[in-house]
Parts: sequence; C-alpha cells; structure tokens
Amino acid sequence: MKKNLLPLLGFASLTVMAQEADLDSWMLNTTDYTASYYNTMGSLVGTSTLADIQGICYDNDSVWIKSAGLSTGMSAWSDPGAGSDQEHVFRIPRDPVVPSVKVAVPTTYNVGVLVNIIPIFGMGDDLSYSAKDDDNGNMGDVVWNGEAYYSEGSTLNEMGAHPNQEGVLHTHALATPLWENTPIDQHSPIIGWVFDGFPIYGPYGYADPLDPMSTIEKINSGYQLRTMTDRLTLPDDSESNPPGPDDFSKFPLGAYIEDYEWVDGLGDLDEYNGRFMIAPEYPNGTYA
Repeated sequence: MKKNLLPLLGFASLTVMAQEADLDSWMLNTTDYTASYYNTMGSLVGTSTLADIQGICYDNDSVWIKSAGLSTGMSAWSDPGAGSDQEHVFRIPRDPVVPSVKVAVPTTYNVGVLVNIIPIFGMGDDLSYSAKDDDNGNMGDVVWNGEAYYSEGSTLNEMGAHPNQEGVLHTHALATPLWENTPIDQHSPIIGWVFDGFPIYGPYGYADPLDPMSTIEKINSGYQLRTMTDRLTLPDDSESNPPGPDDFSKFPLGAYIEDYEWVDGLGDLDEYNGRFMIAPEYPNGTYA
C-alpha cells in the first residue's frame, strides 16, 4: 500500500508519522507557505506558488515527492527571469544497492534533488569544445565538456542555483544554506538524494567513516586540477580525439570537466565522490 505524509493527487492515502531518513529529511510544507526570491535589486518577490515539498508518498520500495521546484526567501541569481512551477514528481528508491561496477552520473540535467526539491544538475554546462570552430558550443565534439561552475558560477545564488530558459530552478554547486546552521563539530545533515537512492550529506563527517566516536572533520574530494600544457590526453591517459584547445589564455585550466583528475588517496572519497560510512541516520552504514 502506498502511504502519504501529505496527499498527492492520484494516490490513495494513509496518514502516518515516520522516522526514516528518506521520509524525514525533506523540507515538507505543512502550512501552505509560498515561494519567494530576492531579485538583483535586493527586493523580495513573492509568488502564489507553494514552496518546498508539497507531498510525500511512499511504499516499501520507493518514495515519491511532489513540488513546484521552488523554495522560499531564495537569494538572488543574476540570470534573467525566474523559476516557475514545474510540477515535479521525483522517485527515490528506498533500498539501493551499490553496484559492483559503479557508473558516473550524467554531466548534464537531473542527477538528484535537494531536500527542498531544487533539482541537482550535473557538473557540465551542456557545451563542449569544437575543434572545427575553436570554441565551445552545443554542437561541440563532446570530448572536452564545459564545467558548469567555471562558466556559470557568477550567475548562481547562495544555493548554487539559477533557472534555465524553461524556468527550471536547479543547482550546480554548494547548497550552503542547507548545512550552514549545523556546527562544524557535528555531522552534517542530509541535504539531498541522488536518483539511485543514496543520500547526499554536507561536508562534515566522521574522520573514520566507520567510527561514530571519531572526530568530525571536513570530508574532501580526491579530485584536483591536472598539470598540463596541452589537451592531448584525457584524465585516464587515453588519447584525446580530437585534441582539446591548447590556448590556455582563452580556455583556462578548469574550464572543462576533463581538466580534473581523481587521485587515489588524495581525499576521503572515491572517484564517484562517495564512500561507505556510518552517519546519525544510518548507524549500520550506507554509501553516501
């Protein structure tokens, strides 16, 4: 039987109180407050659209969440326009299994969702270098792919978010407000979920991932900028065909996803930016 915490149209409902991370971590709107955002002039713009999570429905296998895709008091982004009601319904599996062979998430479009329902887009900006045109574009070679924070970081708000041309508010970067009120000597909260069903935490966790009595420290990625004077090879040392741009004054290091490499032992996380760990919500451990 599907069960609701708030009604979702089309679903039979049974109201319950749940104590499970995949149900309790969401910013559930129980008082019908509406979405709002600050424009670039610093004025708060109200809307008539309900903010955050409007409904949660679940069964033993899945959680479904419903929202317009907008939050409240959102800080300004510098893109023109505003986010609009997207009528999102996302499904999160409840019993995910780490595959024997992991696959990286797509570099563009939805890969997960924050707990306030703002979708998480991949690290790419949907542009790639074209050797023919010596420029980045939608019809590039899809070998050297634009890094979104490099190209769009100046347009993002403090949630790392901005709307696209279809009005879909989405985040590419650090959703700082979702953990900034948690002291750094405490484990960071769940700030989102990947569509494979695994949680996303803020940056502070146990120094020993399997020991909840160990100290709290900032958890670091194992990625770094590559040291190179050309773009003839990809991060896995394979030949780049065609080569990427060698004019680093026009295309600086960091402009492309492939400008980065993962170094085993450099950080705390694997090359998929995850690790198996214990967390307050998962005393028996989870990949996260």
